[in-house]
Amino acid sequence: MSTPLFGSYRLGMWRDIVAGFVFWGLIVWGGFAAWNYVQTGKQLAKLKDADSSVRAHAALELGRHKSGRAVQPLIEALNDNAPEVAANAATALGKIKDPRAVDPLMNALGKTMGSPQEAIAGALGEIKDPRTIPPLIAGLKDPDSGLIYGARMALGKMGAPAVEPLLALLKGQDVDLRREAARILGDTNDSRAVQPLIDTLQGLDDQLRSAAASALGELNDARAVQPLIGLMKDPNSDVVRAAGQALGQIDDRGAADFLMGEFHAHNWTLIALDSSFFVRKGEKGSEDTLIEALQQTGSTGLAEDMLNCGNTKLHDAANDWASKNGYTITYMPGGKGASWGSK
Repeated sequence: MSTPLFGSYRLGMWRDIVAGFVFWGLIVWGGFAAWNYVQTGKQLAKLKDADSSVRAHAALELGRHKSGRAVQPLIEALNDNAPEVAANAATALGKIKDPRAVDPLMNALGKTMGSPQEAIAGALGEIKDPRTIPPLIAGLKDPDSGLIYGARMALGKMGAPAVEPLLALLKGQDVDLRREAARILGDTNDSRAVQPLIDTLQGLDDQLRSAAASALGELNDARAVQPLIGLMKDPNSDVVRAAGQALGQIDDRGAADFLMGEFHAHNWTLIALDSSFFVRKGEKGSEDTLIEALQQTGSTGLAEDMLNCGNTKLHDAANDWASKNGYTITYMPGGKGASWGSK
């Protein structure tokens, strides 16, 4: 008779424990919700402050709290005379992801420039509302609309939902729109774009081939390696540069072997183009080749990589080159640049 009683006791004990967790969970959640409500109210008040820096900070804070109460005030702040306030309001709306913000963001996109337009485009990309795709595509077609840059950013950040419409543009007859589509597809991080972009490398337009090559580098897909290597003999130097840089971005053994072969063959131009790749590779004894490449090409990008990569020999050589050529290089220890031997 003792076993059923013991089992019943254990069942009751676990029921009490679960109930306790639920109770205290509700208490904590309620406390957080109350705190969030109060903090949102404070920031909404600051959004009307006479000081634009206070308004700008309040807009960012409202994005962090992600309260639906902030949506309409932030929409109104898109028209703030201070660019930083308008930009932060857009960023906050992108974090809240409320569909009420879509139409106001679209209306504001073509009316602003600089950081507000970038933030508005980013917000639309974060919300990912398919309704925005047709007007954004239309914005790519009007060079006088002021919308092209923002449309590019928004479609790229939108990712998967924008891929099929962009692929349709890539296969169309308008070469300017094909170039735009190729550039944007590189930002979508969607593998569906890889083969159509590879096919585009056979096009007759140099700028289109360059755009497709650059996009393939951003997508970092091994399928693009051999087609890009084939472009290294292209008669157009811009296409060759785009292909070379793209190969440096692709994490693939075939790309690495090709680039190291060109490195040892002293292809100075390619070494300068892909300086961060060779610095990250950090092959023992390769410092002299990198220094020679700097002397041969005068590439400021290579000089900056050498200065900031953490290799003393390269750092000193880059400093010496800069002082002899009257060039100032920013030294950023611990920055996000290429680190010697990190690959």
